[in-house]
Amino acid sequence: LLDISGFSMKSSIKLDLNMQSAQRMLDYENLREEGPEVKVEHDAMVRKLYRDRWPHRGEILFRNVFLRYKKETTDFALNGLNLIIQPGTKVACVGRTGAGKSSLIHALFRMVEIEIVPEGCIKIDRVDTQEIGLEMLRQRLSIIPQTALIFNGTIRRNLDPLNKHRTEELWDALEAAALIDFVEKLPKRLETEVTPELFSAAQKQLLCFARAYLRKGKIVVVEEPTSNDDLETEEILHAQIQKYFKDCTVLTITHKLTNIAHYDKVLVMASGKIKEYESPYLLLVNDPNDHRITSNSYFARMVKRTGESVSKKIYEKAKAAFFEKMRREREAVNRMSITDS
Repeated sequence: LLDISGFSMKSSIKLDLNMQSAQRMLDYENLREEGPEVKVEHDAMVRKLYRDRWPHRGEILFRNVFLRYKKETTDFALNGLNLIIQPGTKVACVGRTGAGKSSLIHALFRMVEIEIVPEGCIKIDRVDTQEIGLEMLRQRLSIIPQTALIFNGTIRRNLDPLNKHRTEELWDALEAAALIDFVEKLPKRLETEVTPELFSAAQKQLLCFARAYLRKGKIVVVEEPTSNDDLETEEILHAQIQKYFKDCTVLTITHKLTNIAHYDKVLVMASGKIKEYESPYLLLVNDPNDHRITSNSYFARMVKRTGESVSKKIYEKAKAAFFEKMRREREAVNRMSITDS
């Protein structure tokens, strides 16, 4: 009786595993088909209009954007989203799990197509992303993903998979990513084969940064690695983003509020909708001259939940960034006044 019972259990488990493979094949078969890789006429028109420099400013417009992952469901991951991100703005997208943060990226890269509704569109520098090919769209956007993407082959191939850049440019990218010292000590340097144990998890993330740096794009998306416990490398990554992408539009998806207190804007999302979109400091205080967190905004409540010491650190960082930006803006206005006179 025990032998029969054990055999039945093993057979049941084996059958379940085999049926999971069949289920995956059915799921793949029912996936929505992506749009065309190339739209010859529209792609050529954009290249000609922008002299092959699109996007040249980095403005992102979401207008009446609805997105859902399954047609048969009525729950929208993005529910009538309206948002304008000005060129060069550093935006941090925060919110609870399921708020719609990752869906924002999926819509931007067209990993999932948005619903066709009146006036519904996503535009980058006035170009409707639905009207161009996926290849052109995705090649012009840079991303530092949460899970580092590493290719088989050499460090050179990982940095420059399409072999578009000179060796000097690759070393510049490694320097920007704070990896140059590590790679220079390797016997074959750029020709070193990448193995699973060659780079730490944090270094792989920095390698993705170097790859994004090489593209010189005007829009950079950062999916913050929340599982990364290497705080030192995490600080390096954010410092390098601030330094080398200062003229780019940066959209960071994050759960760690200490890393984004210095950003230009915080986008607070819930249930696929925008709850708040403002400077971190102005979301923390009722008056810019306040000396502590006085606001009851969504963002302020999120900050308070981090604890007294962390919330104080976030407040001080947000305040310093806000007044430094105000100072730079005043200086720019004064310079323009002198030039005009």
